[in-house]
Amino acid sequence: SMQVYQVGTGANGSDKAVTGADLFQLRKSNNTVCNNNSAIYLVSVNHIYANLQWNWPADNDHALDKEYYLEITFKDDATNPNTLNTVKLPFTISIPDLNTLFVQQSGVFVNGVANAYMDADATQDANSSGVVTPRYVIKGAFQEFAKNVGSSTFDVALDNNTKISGNNKSANLASFVDNTDTNIAITNVTSTNIEKLAIKLTTTGVTINSDGTPEGYGKELLASFKNIKYVGKYSYGDATYDFKIKVMSPILEGYVTAVNGSVEIPATDLNGTKINDSHIKGYTYNDIVYSIFYKAGTSDWARKEIKDVDFAVPSSSANLFTVGDLEEGSAATSTAAEVPSYVLVTPKNLAETTTGDLSVTVTDAWGYTLTQTIKVTVKVGE
Repeated sequence: SMQVYQVGTGANGSDKAVTGADLFQLRKSNNTVCNNNSAIYLVSVNHIYANLQWNWPADNDHALDKEYYLEITFKDDATNPNTLNTVKLPFTISIPDLNTLFVQQSGVFVNGVANAYMDADATQDANSSGVVTPRYVIKGAFQEFAKNVGSSTFDVALDNNTKISGNNKSANLASFVDNTDTNIAITNVTSTNIEKLAIKLTTTGVTINSDGTPEGYGKELLASFKNIKYVGKYSYGDATYDFKIKVMSPILEGYVTAVNGSVEIPATDLNGTKINDSHIKGYTYNDIVYSIFYKAGTSDWARKEIKDVDFAVPSSSANLFTVGDLEEGSAATSTAAEVPSYVLVTPKNLAETTTGDLSVTVTDAWGYTLTQTIKVTVKVGE
């Protein structure tokens, strides 16, 4: 016969008998199972087999932090048995450390915070103005997220205790949703939805800043993976995986600047000067250069994160020059060279060389506006 005991948890510190013998089987030399319901002869048993597919319950009698042993009693007869021998086999049941399931992606996590720069490839559910729901797909913050988690399951939640902005907590400023349909909340993660798990910034009932960002933008939001079960069966108990995540736009966190510090236009060219990508460039948060001008011959931009670009002359420079709308230019043909996309800056009559300001506003896919001032120098005598 076989019986599993949990060490030292019974009355007065005794070993407590618990269910679980089915985890083990006694097998003969031909690998067939000895029938535990009939007499088992010592000479018949060749080895002990552990059935690792058996579901070890997650309760106090089967806690993963306890020690156990399997007691095997060999008897000589089923009717009038005499104990021939008793064997105790100690064992523990363990599961991998949580850090093997959730491996932080280097380059995303900095000082314990996931810097979640959104990707405009996630262009579902744009509103009538073409603005995309601000969100970040969580798999981008963890190495081989779906592979490492495998068939394990867990719940996701944003903290509802610590104030992050005013009286608002992380749970007020964002939520976990299905990336393919941001109206669907995700609270429990399995292998069927782990690739879709995204954090979405709340845009209603919160402060919207002057640049269009909602209150949770750029905040270190507190998130947790809870009720974690290895392979969907073995509980980690009260253990949680906690992390911070900061959702941001790669465009808004960047900048726009003149190539040579300022744009120079001749005062004598009253037909205007075409200002294009060779004069002004955009840079993402990590200094990746991009064009704020259309792709030649189109009304679209090379980067998906750009929704619109506007040029304007502040009132302080209104007497120096004017600026037109962004023009498409034209693509190259067999008979004509490409005309890059441009804006026409036209000087006014000036007596001497003067520098003024040109305002450039880049609106990204999430409706956030990056406004930069570009220096324009009107050169007299050229």
